[in-house]
Amino acid sequence: MLRQHSLIRRCFSAKSAPATEEEWAKQFAVFCKQLQNGKLSKEFKQNLTTAFVLPDLQVDLDKNGNKMNIKNFFLEQRRLYMKRKLLPHRQWQLERFGIPLEWPRRPAWRGNNILTTDYGSGRERSLGESNPSFDPFEDPSWTDKQMKLPRSEFLKNQEFAEWFNQMPSILRQVRIAGKPKQQVDEEGNLIHHERAGIYAIDDHGNPVPEQDDMTHEDFLGLEKRTVFKPAMPRRKRAMILLKALQQEKIMPEHLMHQELDMLIYQILKLNRFDPDIPNKRGILTEKATYRASRARADKHYVQNERTKAARIRGYLEWFWRNTEEGKRIMRERRQKAQANSAHEKDVRESLLKLREEQSKLRKELDDATKNIEALTELIESCPGFVYAKIDTEGEGSQQNLLDRRWKWLMHKEDKLNDFKRVEDIFNYFEFRLSAYEEPLEVEVQRFPYSDLVYDSPWPTEDERRILEQENGTRQYWDTDETYSAKVQNLS
Repeated sequence: MLRQHSLIRRCFSAKSAPATEEEWAKQFAVFCKQLQNGKLSKEFKQNLTTAFVLPDLQVDLDKNGNKMNIKNFFLEQRRLYMKRKLLPHRQWQLERFGIPLEWPRRPAWRGNNILTTDYGSGRERSLGESNPSFDPFEDPSWTDKQMKLPRSEFLKNQEFAEWFNQMPSILRQVRIAGKPKQQVDEEGNLIHHERAGIYAIDDHGNPVPEQDDMTHEDFLGLEKRTVFKPAMPRRKRAMILLKALQQEKIMPEHLMHQELDMLIYQILKLNRFDPDIPNKRGILTEKATYRASRARADKHYVQNERTKAARIRGYLEWFWRNTEEGKRIMRERRQKAQANSAHEKDVRESLLKLREEQSKLRKELDDATKNIEALTELIESCPGFVYAKIDTEGEGSQQNLLDRRWKWLMHKEDKLNDFKRVEDIFNYFEFRLSAYEEPLEVEVQRFPYSDLVYDSPWPTEDERRILEQENGTRQYWDTDETYSAKVQNLS
């Protein structure tokens, strides 16, 4: 059951996938241009959801008449990302442009519009007046109710159908197995009784008694058959999902709050030190039933899927690095990567290109820090000119010193977020390369993950004083080489 994603229902051929880096860069540029200024209507771009359903749009690529389909290009990048085959520098380019590579948890959740940064239904109104397509606090399970429709009705919606087809196969099988299913006979009719021959089906598909009179002996002589296939138990489904997470067949961001609660509170038993405590919804009392006390933790929480997925992600990182089973799984993945030497070579070259992007981010962060420090010094030394508006860069825009420093602070925050994301991409791919060496470990006392205390990430006053003495001008994004170069320049 734990097999690789069977995402083969695609409307593209293998020949349409870009082979070289130059070809991919050209197709990516055309894809971005079409999303921003292409033939897509304004209404369509404003109503894009997290499902990111694009139309079949053929675009001329060069003078020779070669064409590409932007929908096929996007689906190919999402397929590679879900199979962990997308090169890291390409992944960063797509994420930086705002393309949602991850398969969405729900089929059509309207959040921040990807291309317009307006929140809401996409109508031509100001940002302050725009409202979401529905109030999530009024009915937080709206999309879940949509998904409980019969599959034939559910798949009539184009976004829902594409979302269902892209779902990881193991997750689809587990969710389908979680519902009881009424069996059918050889002719495709529903079975309404465990004994064959009790009911017949009329012209309208309704069951009618086949025999008016039947003795008890004749009833016992009828063939037995299964009427309902029972649902797979919840705990078994959760164990399958946990194995799929450990094998990287699915990701924590794919799971909904019921599945996350089952994994966190019943399978992994992560109840003692819970970072979701500020979101607590209530405490179980003596009047709670046995089922309620078993289904919930002592303190149960709001359906906060983002923090719960982050907890599962933290558990998986600990599992792969600190348990024998997790280390064995990663060794097997590295052996497979070593066997596929061509792809690993592409990954190494891609990481080198991503290093160049990281160097550019470091330079931009240094420039932003210098400007912020200069403006801060100017504000403190000349308080009379703080609110004096100055023409910035000859563009005719009047800004005071506080506004200019605020813009630089926001610019630095954006670049810090980008730098942290690039670091995460590096850690993910380098941990899975065949050349990765596991750190030598002495015999230490092991603690279960559920008993680990969440220590404060901030240093104490003594630690902060020592860090300031040792690293006076060192920033978070500096390496040993860049920091030593800064020290030499200052001296």
